Amino acid sequence: MEQCGDVLAARGRPCLNLKEAAENFRALLDYTALFGNPNPVELEIGCGNGGFILELARRNPHTNYLAVEV
Repeated sequence: MEQCGDVLAARGRPCLNLKEAAENFRALLDYTALFGNPNPVELEIGCGNGGFILELARRNPHTNYLAVEV
């Protein structure tokens, strides 16, 4: 969790405690606030080490990507 602290967010704020996030931040994310732009968001589930999604993001700078891995 600490290693992902700069990219893990709950309602646009950094979050290091998933239990607290689940209990207190059930509202929809404001993706414009989270990413700092109104670009469309695509979800990558099972991103592994992130290599694929990183390259996809580099090739498509006008799309925001949210990658999730167990």
